Amino acid sequence: MHEIMAYLADHYQYLDHEDSAYQGPWQQEVRDIDPSCMLSSTPREYHATGKSWWVSKDYQNWGEHVDHEAWIADKTGVPSIADLLQIVSDANGIHWIIVDGYFDWMQPSPPDVEQYSVERRRLWMRGSGCFVRADDADKFMQWAKGVGRWMPESSSYHNIFIGEYGWADSFTHWKEEEGWRRPERNACPVMILPAAAEYAPQGYGGFDCSIDQSFAVALPPYEVVGKLGLQWSGNAGDYVDGDGKLAAFDPSAHEAGPRALLLREDLLNHYLSQEGLALIWIVIGEKYVLGGGHSQFHGKLEISGAYRYTPGGPEGFISFAHTPGR
Repeated sequence: MHEIMAYLADHYQYLDHEDSAYQGPWQQEVRDIDPSCMLSSTPREYHATGKSWWVSKDYQNWGEHVDHEAWIADKTGVPSIADLLQIVSDANGIHWIIVDGYFDWMQPSPPDVEQYSVERRRLWMRGSGCFVRADDADKFMQWAKGVGRWMPESSSYHNIFIGEYGWADSFTHWKEEEGWRRPERNACPVMILPAAAEYAPQGYGGFDCSIDQSFAVALPPYEVVGKLGLQWSGNAGDYVDGDGKLAAFDPSAHEAGPRALLLREDLLNHYLSQEGLALIWIVIGEKYVLGGGHSQFHGKLEISGAYRYTPGGPEGFISFAHTPGR
């Protein structure tokens, strides 16, 4: 099929209702292997267990001595999202900011039973970062108090090679509206720039037998890559600065742990100062019970809030909405 496509492209005019000329096989989504991606899978673990160095807080408050409804309604045991988004240091002492992170804890199941055959308690939270103009930060934080459960939409790419991200013709063709936009939710008064994007190859289950399981890797926004002069390292979603030092990456592409996009603190501060921006996280989360093979609803505790990055740590607010069981 690929040989026939190449012959047609060499000898005939390309006619499509959207494109006026043939530029490459990415237009028809027929590329079924990414030669720039050496990953066959990732060791990502959705449930944060305290083993990951970029997750600063573990959660063990499963309330074994109270019923499900009481545990769900308890707000006091929820980990501080500000602590989770705090500066983290790797083994080399380099400081990183989690500009976009997902944290998920699941109550362990007894070792002698199937994990979803018994009811288990779950808590998850996500801090989804976005950049706003520094002069608009207070206005955005005030707006966020009334927006409820909402997250900025980040772009996901599966029709390009990971090595083409940010510069190639294929990227330009499939580029989503990843740049500055004004959220339509609740008439947001300011423009925002989502602080992360995502690469998810489409080969799993198809002709690409180099992929053992589906996976996704968090990437820095291409606008940030350009402004900071970063370069793709050739390894997963790792980006390096002009000196070849690691600048931004998703650690779950290399180590067991939850999805996150980490940006080096010094680079983040340089970017915010250079562009006159502020980093704000929109936070959502939930406590509930799942599994057990029946449909009993024990209620849920919804979490929402917003935090702003400061050199002294994230500052913001969190709120809870409890739905009783029935």
